Amino acid sequence: KSLEDYKGIAATLNKAAAAFKAVGIEFGYHNHDFEFQPLEGKLPMDILLAETDPKLVKLELDLYWVVKAKQDPLAFMTKNPGRVVAFHVKDMAKDKEIFAEVGRGRIDFKPLLAHGAKTGVKYYFVEQDQCPGSPLDSIKISFDFSDEVDRLEIGRMWSASWEDAMRRCVAFRTSGAPEARGVFDMHFPEMLQD
Repeated sequence: KSLEDYKGIAATLNKAAAAFKAVGIEFGYHNHDFEFQPLEGKLPMDILLAETDPKLVKLELDLYWVVKAKQDPLAFMTKNPGRVVAFHVKDMAKDKEIFAEVGRGRIDFKPLLAHGAKTGVKYYFVEQDQCPGSPLDSIKISFDFSDEVDRLEIGRMWSASWEDAMRRCVAFRTSGAPEARGVFDMHFPEMLQD
């Protein structure tokens, strides 16, 4: 892809976001690492943000992918106030660039979540694309991290109980339920095939 390609993508995002807004849905773009890797001396994400309407196109900032691209998510959010409305809360192992349960890896979530709470982040998707064992064990570990987050006094971002989180997770993954706050968006299709 070239920077011109990203300008074309931005135009498409603007059109899609306008269509979503017309029916009352806020549009958010979900990043990966490639938008944060330099291309022709610029970051593709900077092009996407410059070329999209900030009133229409928001971001679902996937924290793992920003860190994997060797960028600082806090600096990015500070540079782009009001654009991030959702976090994909996903951790990276301390010794490798692979997925880890939230709170067990190298990403320091405390300043990110505190900053997000002050700057308009409304939705938090706890996500783990690949698990070292049972996805249910991984989601439990990530859920337990919420106790530490609660001590930050930025508000309860997870569900009220482990059982509630599991019901909401399965409901979200199977039915596309619109409720997002506190939903655990773990990837475990083998569980949903039954």
